[in-house]
Amino acid sequence: MGNVITHGAATASVVPSLPMARYSVYNRHATLSSAVAAMHPMAYLYALQETDLAIDSLRQQIAQIDAQLGETEELIQLKTQVEATRKRIQQLHSQQRDLELETLSLQDKIKGVENKLYGGEITNPKELQGLLEDLQALKKQLSLLEDRLLTLMIEGDEQEKALRKQEERLSQVLTAWQEEQEKLKAERGQLEEQLRLLEAQRDAQVAQVAPPFLSLYEGLRARRQGRAVAKVERGLCGGCHIALPVSLVQRARTGSSPVQCSSCERILYVP
Repeated sequence: MGNVITHGAATASVVPSLPMARYSVYNRHATLSSAVAAMHPMAYLYALQETDLAIDSLRQQIAQIDAQLGETEELIQLKTQVEATRKRIQQLHSQQRDLELETLSLQDKIKGVENKLYGGEITNPKELQGLLEDLQALKKQLSLLEDRLLTLMIEGDEQEKALRKQEERLSQVLTAWQEEQEKLKAERGQLEEQLRLLEAQRDAQVAQVAPPFLSLYEGLRARRQGRAVAKVERGLCGGCHIALPVSLVQRARTGSSPVQCSSCERILYVP
Protein backbone atom coordinates (compact mmCIF):
# COMPACT_ATOMS: atom_id res chain seq x y z
CA MET A 1 0.00 0.00 0.00
CA GLY A 2 1.46 3.42 -0.99
CA ASN A 3 2.63 5.94 1.60
CA VAL A 4 0.43 9.00 2.22
CA ILE A 5 1.80 12.52 2.45
CA THR A 6 1.30 13.82 5.98
CA HIS A 7 2.04 17.13 7.61
CA GLY A 8 5.20 15.59 9.00
CA ALA A 9 8.23 14.30 7.16
CA ALA A 10 7.38 12.12 4.18
CA THR A 11 8.71 8.60 3.90
CA ALA A 12 10.18 7.39 0.63
CA SER A 13 7.78 5.79 -1.79
CA VAL A 14 7.91 4.93 -5.47
CA VAL A 15 5.36 6.64 -7.73
CA PRO A 16 4.32 4.37 -10.61
CA SER A 17 5.91 5.55 -13.83
CA LEU A 18 3.66 6.71 -16.66
CA PRO A 19 3.21 4.24 -19.51
CA MET A 20 4.83 5.45 -22.72
CA ALA A 21 2.72 6.25 -25.77
CA ARG A 22 3.21 7.49 -29.31
CA TYR A 23 1.55 10.82 -28.53
CA SER A 24 4.02 13.61 -27.85
CA VAL A 25 1.86 15.29 -25.21
CA TYR A 26 1.46 11.99 -23.44
CA ASN A 27 5.20 11.29 -23.56
CA ARG A 28 6.00 14.74 -22.27
CA HIS A 29 4.09 14.02 -19.08
CA ALA A 30 5.71 10.61 -18.65
CA THR A 31 9.21 11.76 -17.67
CA LEU A 32 8.92 12.18 -13.91
CA SER A 33 11.08 9.53 -12.27
CA SER A 34 10.11 7.67 -9.13
CA ALA A 35 13.35 8.79 -7.52
CA VAL A 36 12.40 12.47 -7.88
CA ALA A 37 8.86 11.83 -6.70
CA ALA A 38 10.17 10.28 -3.48
CA MET A 39 12.41 13.27 -2.65
CA HIS A 40 9.75 15.63 -1.33
CA PRO A 41 6.04 15.53 -0.45
CA MET A 42 5.25 18.19 -3.07
CA ALA A 43 6.80 15.93 -5.69
CA TYR A 44 3.75 13.70 -5.31
CA LEU A 45 1.50 16.63 -6.17
CA TYR A 46 3.73 17.57 -9.09
CA ALA A 47 3.60 13.99 -10.38
CA LEU A 48 -0.17 13.99 -9.94
CA GLN A 49 -0.37 17.21 -11.95
CA GLU A 50 1.67 15.67 -14.76
CA THR A 51 -0.76 12.76 -14.83
CA ASP A 52 -3.76 15.10 -14.79
CA LEU A 53 -2.32 17.15 -17.66
CA ALA A 54 -1.80 13.97 -19.66
CA ILE A 55 -5.38 12.92 -18.90
CA ASP A 56 -6.64 16.35 -19.98
CA SER A 57 -4.69 16.07 -23.22
CA LEU A 58 -6.05 12.60 -23.97
CA ARG A 59 -9.62 13.67 -23.27
CA GLN A 60 -9.17 16.66 -25.56
CA GLN A 61 -7.85 14.40 -28.33
CA ILE A 62 -10.80 12.03 -27.84
CA ALA A 63 -13.21 14.96 -28.02
CA GLN A 64 -11.57 16.13 -31.25
CA ILE A 65 -11.97 12.66 -32.73
CA ASP A 66 -15.60 12.51 -31.61
CA ALA A 67 -16.18 15.78 -33.45
CA GLN A 68 -14.87 14.16 -36.63
CA LEU A 69 -16.93 10.99 -36.32
CA GLY A 70 -20.11 10.95 -38.34
CA GLU A 71 -20.95 12.10 -41.83
CA THR A 72 -19.13 15.10 -43.25
CA GLU A 73 -20.91 18.09 -44.76
CA GLU A 74 -19.69 17.08 -48.22
CA LEU A 75 -21.04 13.56 -47.83
CA ILE A 76 -24.41 14.83 -46.60
CA GLN A 77 -24.66 17.26 -49.54
CA LEU A 78 -23.77 14.56 -52.07
CA LYS A 79 -26.36 12.19 -50.61
CA THR A 80 -28.94 14.97 -50.74
CA GLN A 81 -28.08 15.71 -54.39
CA VAL A 82 -28.33 12.05 -55.38
CA GLU A 83 -31.64 11.66 -53.59
CA ALA A 84 -33.03 14.81 -55.23
CA THR A 85 -31.91 13.69 -58.69
CA ARG A 86 -33.41 10.24 -58.21
CA LYS A 87 -36.66 11.81 -57.08
CA ARG A 88 -36.71 14.09 -60.12
CA ILE A 89 -36.11 11.12 -62.44
CA GLN A 90 -39.02 9.29 -60.84
CA GLN A 91 -41.22 12.35 -61.37
CA LEU A 92 -40.15 12.57 -65.02
CA HIS A 93 -40.88 8.88 -65.58
CA SER A 94 -44.29 9.27 -63.99
CA GLN A 95 -45.10 12.33 -66.13
CA GLN A 96 -43.80 10.56 -69.21
CA ARG A 97 -46.08 7.56 -68.59
CA ASP A 98 -49.05 9.86 -68.13
CA LEU A 99 -48.30 11.70 -71.36
CA GLU A 100 -47.81 8.43 -73.25
CA LEU A 101 -51.21 7.22 -72.06
CA GLU A 102 -52.75 10.54 -72.98
CA THR A 103 -51.08 10.36 -76.39
CA LEU A 104 -52.41 6.85 -77.02
CA SER A 105 -55.89 7.96 -76.06
CA LEU A 106 -55.65 10.97 -78.36
CA GLN A 107 -54.39 8.81 -81.22
CA ASP A 108 -57.40 6.53 -80.77
CA LYS A 109 -59.70 9.55 -81.00
CA ILE A 110 -57.96 10.72 -84.17
CA LYS A 111 -58.38 7.28 -85.73
CA GLY A 112 -62.06 7.35 -84.84
CA VAL A 113 -62.55 10.77 -86.42
CA GLU A 114 -60.58 9.74 -89.51
CA ASN A 115 -62.69 6.61 -89.90
CA LYS A 116 -65.83 8.71 -89.82
CA LEU A 117 -64.35 11.36 -92.07
CA TYR A 118 -63.02 9.00 -94.72
CA GLY A 119 -65.28 5.99 -94.22
CA GLY A 120 -67.91 7.26 -96.67
CA GLU A 121 -70.77 6.84 -94.20
CA ILE A 122 -71.12 10.61 -93.69
CA THR A 123 -71.89 12.63 -96.79
CA ASN A 124 -73.31 15.80 -95.32
CA PRO A 125 -70.82 18.60 -96.17
CA LYS A 126 -71.50 20.41 -92.93
CA GLU A 127 -70.87 17.31 -90.86
CA LEU A 128 -67.77 16.53 -92.85
CA GLN A 129 -66.49 20.05 -92.24
CA GLY A 130 -67.10 19.64 -88.54
CA LEU A 131 -65.20 16.34 -88.47
CA LEU A 132 -62.34 17.91 -90.38
CA GLU A 133 -62.07 20.71 -87.85
CA ASP A 134 -62.20 18.22 -84.99
CA LEU A 135 -59.43 16.22 -86.63
CA GLN A 136 -57.24 19.25 -87.05
CA ALA A 137 -57.75 20.25 -83.41
CA LEU A 138 -56.95 16.72 -82.20
CA LYS A 139 -53.80 16.57 -84.30
CA LYS A 140 -52.69 19.94 -82.99
CA GLN A 141 -53.28 18.71 -79.45
CA LEU A 142 -51.33 15.53 -80.26
CA SER A 143 -48.43 17.60 -81.59
CA LEU A 144 -48.30 19.57 -78.33
CA LEU A 145 -48.35 16.34 -76.30
CA GLU A 146 -45.52 14.89 -78.37
CA ASP A 147 -43.48 18.06 -77.87
CA ARG A 148 -44.00 17.85 -74.10
CA LEU A 149 -43.12 14.17 -74.16
CA LEU A 150 -39.92 14.89 -76.07
CA THR A 151 -38.98 17.60 -73.59
CA LEU A 152 -39.49 15.19 -70.70
CA MET A 153 -37.40 12.51 -72.42
CA ILE A 154 -34.54 14.97 -73.03
CA GLU A 155 -34.61 16.14 -69.42
CA GLY A 156 -34.78 12.51 -68.31
CA ASP A 157 -31.62 11.69 -70.24
CA GLU A 158 -29.84 14.71 -68.76
CA GLN A 159 -30.90 13.76 -65.24
CA GLU A 160 -29.72 10.17 -65.77
CA LYS A 161 -26.29 11.44 -66.86
CA ALA A 162 -26.14 13.79 -63.89
CA LEU A 163 -27.14 10.96 -61.55
CA ARG A 164 -24.35 8.71 -62.81
CA LYS A 165 -21.77 11.44 -62.16
CA GLN A 166 -23.21 12.19 -58.73
CA GLU A 167 -23.25 8.52 -57.75
CA GLU A 168 -19.66 8.10 -58.90
CA ARG A 169 -18.57 11.08 -56.85
CA LEU A 170 -20.60 9.87 -53.88
CA SER A 171 -18.96 6.45 -54.09
CA GLN A 172 -15.48 8.02 -54.04
CA VAL A 173 -16.25 10.30 -51.12
CA LEU A 174 -18.04 7.54 -49.22
CA THR A 175 -15.10 5.15 -49.59
CA ALA A 176 -12.61 7.77 -48.37
CA TRP A 177 -14.93 8.71 -45.52
CA GLN A 178 -15.34 5.10 -44.39
CA GLU A 179 -11.57 4.58 -44.37
CA GLU A 180 -11.07 7.76 -42.35
CA GLN A 181 -13.79 6.76 -39.90
CA GLU A 182 -12.10 3.40 -39.31
CA LYS A 183 -8.78 5.13 -38.64
CA LEU A 184 -10.42 7.56 -36.22
CA LYS A 185 -12.18 4.78 -34.37
CA ALA A 186 -8.95 2.80 -34.07
CA GLU A 187 -7.11 5.89 -32.82
CA ARG A 188 -9.89 6.60 -30.36
CA GLY A 189 -9.63 3.06 -29.02
CA GLN A 190 -5.90 3.51 -28.41
CA LEU A 191 -6.50 6.81 -26.65
CA GLU A 192 -9.23 5.27 -24.51
CA GLU A 193 -6.85 2.50 -23.43
CA GLN A 194 -4.14 5.03 -22.53
CA LEU A 195 -6.73 7.07 -20.66
CA ARG A 196 -7.80 4.01 -18.69
CA LEU A 197 -4.19 3.32 -17.66
CA LEU A 198 -3.61 6.94 -16.67
CA GLU A 199 -6.80 7.10 -14.63
CA ALA A 200 -5.74 3.96 -12.77
CA GLN A 201 -2.32 5.55 -12.17
CA ARG A 202 -4.01 8.71 -10.92
CA ASP A 203 -6.02 6.72 -8.40
CA ALA A 204 -2.77 5.27 -7.05
CA GLN A 205 -1.16 8.70 -6.88
CA VAL A 206 -4.14 10.28 -5.13
CA ALA A 207 -3.84 7.63 -2.42
CA GLN A 208 -0.35 9.01 -1.64
CA VAL A 209 -1.56 12.57 -1.05
CA ALA A 210 -3.01 13.80 2.24
CA PRO A 211 -6.65 14.96 1.89
CA PRO A 212 -5.95 18.62 2.85
CA PHE A 213 -3.16 18.81 0.27
CA LEU A 214 -5.37 17.18 -2.36
CA SER A 215 -8.22 19.61 -1.64
CA LEU A 216 -5.85 22.59 -2.05
CA TYR A 217 -4.46 21.10 -5.24
CA GLU A 218 -7.89 20.48 -6.78
CA GLY A 219 -9.05 24.00 -5.97
CA LEU A 220 -5.98 25.62 -7.49
CA ARG A 221 -6.12 23.34 -10.51
CA ALA A 222 -9.68 24.51 -11.23
CA ARG A 223 -8.64 28.17 -11.00
CA ARG A 224 -5.25 27.95 -12.74
CA GLN A 225 -6.07 26.23 -16.02
CA GLY A 226 -5.11 22.81 -14.74
CA ARG A 227 -1.74 23.82 -13.26
CA ALA A 228 -1.85 23.95 -9.47
CA VAL A 229 1.83 23.15 -8.87
CA ALA A 230 4.70 25.28 -10.17
CA LYS A 231 8.26 24.04 -10.40
CA VAL A 232 10.84 26.47 -9.06
CA GLU A 233 13.86 26.92 -11.32
CA ARG A 234 16.64 29.47 -10.82
CA GLY A 235 14.56 31.11 -8.13
CA LEU A 236 11.62 31.76 -10.46
CA CYS A 237 8.05 30.50 -10.11
CA GLY A 238 7.31 28.20 -13.04
CA GLY A 239 3.72 29.40 -13.06
CA CYS A 240 3.91 33.19 -13.18
CA HIS A 241 7.70 33.50 -13.67
CA ILE A 242 8.28 36.05 -10.92
CA ALA A 243 11.43 36.00 -8.81
CA LEU A 244 10.73 34.36 -5.45
CA PRO A 245 12.23 35.41 -2.11
CA VAL A 246 15.04 33.12 -1.04
CA SER A 247 13.30 32.44 2.25
CA LEU A 248 10.16 31.30 0.42
CA VAL A 249 12.15 28.99 -1.84
CA GLN A 250 13.92 27.56 1.22
CA ARG A 251 10.60 26.88 2.95
CA ALA A 252 9.28 25.20 -0.17
CA ARG A 253 12.45 23.07 -0.40
CA THR A 254 12.62 21.92 3.20
CA GLY A 255 9.04 22.12 4.47
CA SER A 256 6.60 19.22 4.48
CA SER A 257 3.48 21.38 3.91
CA PRO A 258 2.52 23.25 0.76
CA VAL A 259 4.15 26.65 0.23
CA GLN A 260 2.34 28.85 -2.27
CA CYS A 261 3.62 31.53 -4.62
CA SER A 262 2.73 34.97 -3.28
CA SER A 263 1.72 36.06 -6.78
CA CYS A 264 -0.14 33.22 -8.54
CA GLU A 265 -0.83 31.15 -5.40
CA ARG A 266 0.36 27.94 -7.03
CA ILE A 267 1.99 25.32 -4.84
CA LEU A 268 5.76 25.60 -5.18
CA TYR A 269 7.78 22.50 -5.95
CA VAL A 270 11.57 22.71 -5.66
CA PRO A 271 13.25 19.65 -7.24
